[in-house]
Parts: sequence; C-alpha cells; structure tokens
Amino acid sequence: MKKWVVLLVMAFFVLAACDNESSPVSSRDNEKPVDESSSSAEDSTVRENLSSAADTSIESSSATSSSSLAEAIPPCNVDGKDSCEYGTLTDSRDGQTYKTVKIGDLVWMAQNLNYAYLKAAEGQDSSSWVYRDTTDDWCEKGGAGTCDKYGRLYLWSAAMDSVCPKGWHLPSNEEWSAMFMGVAGSGVEKYVDFEWIEAGTALRTTGGWKTTVDDGLDSYGFSVLPAGFRNDDGLFTYAGESAIFWSSTEKSSKDSFIWVFYRDYTYVYQDEKPKNYAYSVRCVKD
Repeated sequence: MKKWVVLLVMAFFVLAACDNESSPVSSRDNEKPVDESSSSAEDSTVRENLSSAADTSIESSSATSSSSLAEAIPPCNVDGKDSCEYGTLTDSRDGQTYKTVKIGDLVWMAQNLNYAYLKAAEGQDSSSWVYRDTTDDWCEKGGAGTCDKYGRLYLWSAAMDSVCPKGWHLPSNEEWSAMFMGVAGSGVEKYVDFEWIEAGTALRTTGGWKTTVDDGLDSYGFSVLPAGFRNDDGLFTYAGESAIFWSSTEKSSKDSFIWVFYRDYTYVYQDEKPKNYAYSVRCVKD
C-alpha cells in the first residue's frame, strides 16, 4: 500500500512539471509594459490634454526592439564636447542660411524652415504662417530673430509643393524613422505604440521649453525647438511646449502623418492629422 502511495505522489509531480513547461503563461507575461511602470497620473493628464487640444489619436502596435531594425547612432554632443558633423545650406530663393547636421546616413536641416511660401490668407490651398498670439505677429512680438529661430508653420500642401530648397525634400516616415531608430537604439532600444523611447530627449534643445522636468540633451545637434502649431480653426497653440513636423507620407487623401515632440516626454511619437493644420518643416538632403 505504501509503495502505491509513493508512486502516486511521484506521478503527480511529474504531471505538474510537464504541465508547467507547456503552459503559455510565464512570469514575464505578467510584467508591466516599459512605459506603464514609469508613468504617473499627472503625465497621463498632460498627454490627454495635449491630445484633446490637438485632436490627437494615437494608434497602437506591438513592441519591437529597435536594435533589430537599425544600428545605434552614437551621440556626437556629450558633456560639452560637440563632434557632430555640421554644415550650412543657403536657400537661393531668399538668401537665408540654415545649419545642417549629418545623423546616420542622412543630412538634415538643424533648424526649422523659414521660407515665406506665398502669402498667408484664408482660402488658399497652400500657405505658410508665422506664429501668432491673438493679433500679434510672433516675429515682431518675440523680437528680431524670433522667426529665424522657430521658422514658419506650413500646410501639408505647401510642405509638399517644393517648399524645401533645391536639392532637399520633405522627409518620409521611413526617413524620420531611420533617425529615430538610430537615436533610440543608443538608449532604451524600444519602439512602443509608435513612440521612439528616449529619442525626444536626445533630439530636443537644452533650453527654450516650458518643461516641468529636464530639458533635452541635443545629443545629435538636431536642436528641436517648440514652435507650436496652427489648427484648422486658425488657432495658434502650444508654443514653448511642442514641436510637430510634417512627414511626406500620406495616411489618406485628407490626412498625413506627423511626428510630435512634447515638453515633458522623453519619446517622439507618430500621429496623423488633417492636411489643413500647419506644422513645422525640416528638410532632408536628396
């Protein structure tokens, strides 16, 4: 009898072990997502408010390691030592000169485009604006050099209509992502819900943001500044808090993709917006 009891106990443990090995659930499946464990109620509220003001709709996707998509691009501006590969671009149309920087295999404008495309007026198919606070011209209100610093805001149609200088073009999602993948690859190496973790902090300027946390690091000389945007009602908003750039990649006949930097977020995220919004433009070399 005792022998049978021992055999039954042994059989039970063998079956339990086999069942555990074949189970699709593991302790890893119960871990919290990367950004959930570090998020706060305040951060969620800010994200919700920004999304509401900008009519933002964030999509979801599975987490993918950026290290499997692109090699990490080492930062070139660290601890006061700047070894970034800079250059200059002179726009033959108006004589304006822009700083450029090479990040990975691509050469980017390191400043927002400031070309006055047509005359800003309601009803035009393609226009550019300087940021306006109520009835004040942002260039005049901010003093000399303000528009040189923050650039202009463009409808998607203007951004696509050869608004970039000759030899340069509006970057596609693929080109934006190539930079974000390389930059994020040197950090957390995660791509979650269309957000490039750490890329925001690495690419934002070290000052000029209305932030409650740390400023950016500007580790690659890309120098993202918070120019804000203009919505389809003509409202200019979020200057000092957000920088939003057009992509040449269309979502539909009415919407195109954008890339968003926000003051308190370490990441950059992708969204889609109507083409009659006005956002900043950075050009990339052909």
